[in-house]
Order: sequence, then structure tokens, then C-alpha cells
Amino acid sequence: MSCNSYLKQISENDADPESEFIPLLRKINLLNRNTSSNQHLLSPVKTPIKSLELNIAQRCNMRCIYCYGDQGTYRNPGFMNQKIAGSVLDWISENRRFAKKVSIIFFGGEPLLNFKLLKWIVTNCRERTASSGQKFRFAITTNGSFFRSEIVDFLNQHRFSVTVSLDGDSAVQNRNRPFKNGALSYQKIAPDIVNFLKTRNGQAFARATLAAGFNGLQPILGTLQKLGFKRYDYAMVSGAGTKPFLLTDRDFATLLADLEIVCEKYLQEFCNNGGVSSPRILALIQALKSKKPVQYFCGAGKGMLAVSSSGEIFPCHRFVGWKKMQMGTITNYSDSARDSYFNLSVAQSQICKDCWVRNLCGGGCMYENMVYSGNLLTPNTRHCLEMKKRTEMVIYICDRLRTLNKAKLN
Repeated sequence: MSCNSYLKQISENDADPESEFIPLLRKINLLNRNTSSNQHLLSPVKTPIKSLELNIAQRCNMRCIYCYGDQGTYRNPGFMNQKIAGSVLDWISENRRFAKKVSIIFFGGEPLLNFKLLKWIVTNCRERTASSGQKFRFAITTNGSFFRSEIVDFLNQHRFSVTVSLDGDSAVQNRNRPFKNGALSYQKIAPDIVNFLKTRNGQAFARATLAAGFNGLQPILGTLQKLGFKRYDYAMVSGAGTKPFLLTDRDFATLLADLEIVCEKYLQEFCNNGGVSSPRILALIQALKSKKPVQYFCGAGKGMLAVSSSGEIFPCHRFVGWKKMQMGTITNYSDSARDSYFNLSVAQSQICKDCWVRNLCGGGCMYENMVYSGNLLTPNTRHCLEMKKRTEMVIYICDRLRTLNKAKLN
């Protein structure tokens, strides 16, 4: 049986007293599709800031056809300098709203264009850890075109979590993500990516962006796996100015059909390895097992903030350059700017409040909501359909694991 019809079947047979899985689904209201709006909402908790995204380079050496960030410049091209970076680190140390363990995420454009500053920031963070006890973890999102030995050694030495933006095989990658001078990118970066992954046993994440005319999900994920990635997933094209490259209705239907097939791959991975290659699927499995409803929107503006190359503060990296969403600057910031984000719950959304999957979804990406509806609380219909499909996949996987005695869910 496919996951497509699985939820319907277990809903119709939820009176089975032998099933330990049905009470779990009922616990977070994933069986009744019409009463989730009546669920009691927890009071929002003002969590500390745990992640800070630094746009250290608002320039890029690629010209991706669907870039939402104005070719990586975010309408204000430039590089973060040491003075601004130092002010950012002082702000972290002096602001009691930051957690004791902070993730610094280097972003762009292409952040490795400013590798000198990246090294300075990491070294400075290590010194601050020694003197103050505040700990830092590091991550980076890169296009994979700068994996020379010096950079690879540095990323590995400081245990960076690395995300590589790569859209698939040579035909797809070269079409979607050419270099700025028009040169083909796959032939240049693929060998370097393979060598990089060998230095860390494949421990990096690849994200493919699906654009109009994509040739199916399985070939894309297969390419990422063959290159040596242990973790990989996809994201649909989204963002301001990307309308010509959005998936067509036919493309989107193909994606949903492909997910039905990929679901079996994830089930087999979990049976073999105790985990799956898709972080989003794994996160959903863990959320389902926790039985804790997700009632508030994504971490943007709450546990996560972003800083532009010139020191402006935004809810997350995707909002960088969007003046309407600016929350201040490094030298002029009040934590009260975060207050409104802690009150954005799915119960306030007219679309989300009666959705059966809201307690695993939380309402989606607020940037995408703003782009498509002009409202932080109103998600794109395609996000909703995809999330429902992923939730059905996870329910199917979890119940199959239960019957195979591979996971204890209660």
C-alpha cells in the first residue's frame, strides 16, 4: 500500500485497541481534520536568540536564474568589514537575549568570497569562548565553487555544518546555476565537492532548488547521493521576482507523485541506518514521536535573526534588504522588535486554524508567506499541499516502522 491512501485507512480503523500508533496521532490531532482549531494554545515563550545569520558577502560569482536576492546583492552589494563584524560579536556578548550557545551561520551571496573575514570572526569567537564561556557553533551555505584545500581544512578544523546549493546533474545545474561570466558550473564544482565530501565522510547537506521544467525528483536526489552527500533534500523556487521560474501545475503534480515513490526510499533508509537522508523528513518523524504540537510559525524573528553586510538586522536571511521588515541595526536595536513575532500562532491564520496538519507544520516560512500573500500568517497553497503529502509520508513511515519493530513511538 502507498502512503497516499494510508492515512485514510488508519483513520477509518482507529478503534483498533491493539494499535499503539492511533493514540499518538490523536494526541496531536492528526486524525480529525476539523477540530484542530479548538485545541488549547500554549502561551508563547520568549526564547533566547540561538542562531545569527551573517551576510558577510552580498556578492556572488554565480548568476542563478531564480535568485530571489538580486543576484546575491540583496539590492545593496558589498562585503561585511571587520568593524561591523566586531560590533556584531560585541552585540552578541552584551545582549542578554542571546543563548549561551550561539550558532553563527555564514551566508551570502557567496560567503566564501569573504573568507578572510570569516576566518577572523571564527578566531574571535574562539577567543571569546575562552574568556567568557559563551560557546559558538558555525555553519555556512555555499555554492561549492571555493573548496580549495585551505578552505576545506579550515571548515573541517572548526567543525562547520556545511550546506551546498546544487541543483542536480550537469544539465540541470548548468541551466539553473551558471557562473556570472556564463561558464558552466557543474564541471568546475563537482570534482571539488566530491573531494570535499571525502574529507568528512559525506557529512554535509545538499539542497537542490526545483525550478520550472525540472526532470523529476528521483534523478536529482540520485545525483546528490552519487556525489557523496549523506544528507540532501530539495526546495521549490520561491521568493520575490521568481515567478517565471516557479513550478508549473504539471511540475508540481509530478513532484507530489515522486514523493509517493521516494517515501519507500526513506522507509528503507530508516530500516537500514536508523535515519533518513532528508532532514525535513527526519524532523517530522521526531516531531511526531515527541507528541508536542507545533503551534507557532518558523523561528524567524524569534530564535533566529540575520545581519546584512552593512549591519542591518532582519528576521532571517531571506528578508535581508527588505526595508519594511528591518528590525534595526547593530548600533540601534531594541529587543522589543522581536515581540510581535512571538504572538504569531497558527490559530490566528484563517487558512491554518482548521488545517489537520497544522500541529506538525506550524504555518510555514514567513518570508514565503509575505511574498505570496502579503501576510505573515497566510501560507502559499502549494506549501500546504506539499506539507500534507510529507505528513502522510511520515505517518506511513512511522507506522510501518512500528509494525517492523524498528521504532518505539509511545
